[in-house]
Amino acid sequence: MITKLLEDVLKALSCCNKKGIAHLDVKPDNILVHGDGSFKLGEFGNAKIVDREGEICLDLKGQQGYMSPEMADANLLTTSSDIWGLGVVLYLTCTIKQRKFRQKPYDKEINFTDEFTPG
Repeated sequence: MITKLLEDVLKALSCCNKKGIAHLDVKPDNILVHGDGSFKLGEFGNAKIVDREGEICLDLKGQQGYMSPEMADANLLTTSSDIWGLGVVLYLTCTIKQRKFRQKPYDKEINFTDEFTPG
């Protein structure tokens, strides 16, 4: 399931990247699980259109723990910042520190406890 999560969210981020869109808030609350088991990236309220060089943003929003260092330290926005957020999601999911994702109709949560056991 981790591989599917990675594949699906990377596809979504790739699509955004091609259009110059930075999601800027990749975290478990914004990754939805569809009924067929696929993962969808949602909540584009913080998304911004950025050029390849990045841009400085004085009105930065997003959850601190998932922000890339360049976002948190310098308010520099790039599409690659989303990869950092996905990496944090994957790390927390694999270490079972955070394993809940919303499922359609978005009020249920998928729990990965049955799939993974602590080492």
